[in-house]
Amino acid sequence: MSVDNPTSRARCLTGVVAALALVTAGASIAAGQAARPAPRLVSSRVQAGQPSPTASQRTPPGALSRAHEALADDCESCHLPKGEVAAERCLGCHGPIAQRMAAKAGVHRDVTGDCQLCHAEHRGPGADLRPLNKTVFDHAAETGFPLTGGHAPLRETCERCHKTRSYLEQNPSCSTCHQDPHGGQMSEPCAACHTPAGFRTANRAFHKGTTFPLEGRHVAVPCRSCHVDGAMKGTPTRCYDCHWIRRQDDRYKTRLGNECEQCHRPVSWTAVDWDHGARTGLALNVGHRMLACDSCHKNATFVGTRPECIACHEAAYRGVQNPNHVAAGFPTTCVLCHTPSAPTFGGARFVHASFVLNGSHATQTCAACHRNSVYQGTPRECATCHLADYQRTQNPNHASAGFPTACDGCHRSGGPGWSGTFNHAQVFPLQGVHATQACSACHPGGRYRGTPRDCSGCHLARYQATRSPNHSAAGFPTTCETCHRATDSSWNQGRFTHTAFPITSGRHAGTACAQCHADPGNFRVFTCLTCHDRGRMDREHSGRPGYRYDSNACYSCHPQGRAD
Repeated sequence: MSVDNPTSRARCLTGVVAALALVTAGASIAAGQAARPAPRLVSSRVQAGQPSPTASQRTPPGALSRAHEALADDCESCHLPKGEVAAERCLGCHGPIAQRMAAKAGVHRDVTGDCQLCHAEHRGPGADLRPLNKTVFDHAAETGFPLTGGHAPLRETCERCHKTRSYLEQNPSCSTCHQDPHGGQMSEPCAACHTPAGFRTANRAFHKGTTFPLEGRHVAVPCRSCHVDGAMKGTPTRCYDCHWIRRQDDRYKTRLGNECEQCHRPVSWTAVDWDHGARTGLALNVGHRMLACDSCHKNATFVGTRPECIACHEAAYRGVQNPNHVAAGFPTTCVLCHTPSAPTFGGARFVHASFVLNGSHATQTCAACHRNSVYQGTPRECATCHLADYQRTQNPNHASAGFPTACDGCHRSGGPGWSGTFNHAQVFPLQGVHATQACSACHPGGRYRGTPRDCSGCHLARYQATRSPNHSAAGFPTTCETCHRATDSSWNQGRFTHTAFPITSGRHAGTACAQCHADPGNFRVFTCLTCHDRGRMDREHSGRPGYRYDSNACYSCHPQGRAD
């Protein structure tokens, strides 16, 4: 037989299932199918003009393949009397192929006959009746079994999986090729955990549906670490069973109990979920949470551990020199100054309640006031530290002025410097022009003690020199504040309260002093006659009993300056 039709040959090259059918047939024959007696074949070539020989008279064109070699003497098994190959005779032996053709399945789904077009015989024992082009054959589409991952290299070596000539008899289950390492203990098929892409890297998603879901670090643990010797059933699920009974990796040897899950989570051994404050009464702050348990619990001793700071930090307490805690008599209750959440001891904040530190005091080192690390008995008076400053001050000279050494009477401890804020109002309020004067204007020679507070103490010369009016001749008192206000910016702003005769309203408002007081040296003497002439007054007072043209008489009748 020969295949000369290109279309049929291409179909043959992509038709692996057709090849599988031929193998099945060959295997059946080789297994001992009864062979019908076959006459001797004669040559198929018939000379022109001679009658066509029968199949038994033909000479075979070549030896049969090994699959059909048992039919060498039974030509009628395949050939009709005239020598043609009948498809129905092929399918009589190759029953599975006939069934797939009838079902329109596999690579023979479109084949109707002419088997010899793809499967050419009489080409010798070594001829391949299944001419398969492995590079274009779609194994997934034609068989339902894709060659991916670890199966991909098998594309060129079909016999690695197909041990018999019939490909149709191949069982696609994993166990056909792969030995079950679990010994039948797994109820799930291999594909539930393994993929061709990485058979040894199992997908353990199925574990979520078991009594022990894999979480955190357990996801990366090899199966054999828990399933010892491949045993799946009876594997313990308690932390204690694996991490102590088997591994004994509890560094504290179960001193803290055997219910690991109360503190530890699968994500990490060190991610401990344990409330130290609730369990022990001593909450761990940020700094202490970073420490290993052994830092406080020496020799893995947990019962009886002292919670006081000094229990762990006594060496630090005794070694400190700035300041020397022992010499200073500092208490061992470290939390009075040190914040447990601070990263170091250097961030201490001592509550200086006995002497509030503010201003410049807050920037000083402890040694500035506590010499030689002596803290107990340090005086709190300003002069103890600042007496030298007090004595050398010249503006003003504190010592000669007799200022008290209680500096806080004038200087504020919160101020940036020595600039005083003396409250002059306590002794003499500074107002008006007084507020603009230098201290020496009132305290000449730096003398502060005994400075008079009466106006005449400073202004007597001005009082005596005043002529309008002449204060001395007029007998004005030296209590200047009677007429002059301390807030006035000039002496000319004096305000005399004219209680004896109103001159701030009516006809007399704005009248100059000299009009009534003709003698500037004696304001007790006054006259009304300067403005009120006698002729007019006589006419206006005609008939009035007791009338007398005299200033005292005028005042006796008109003390308010009114005509009525």
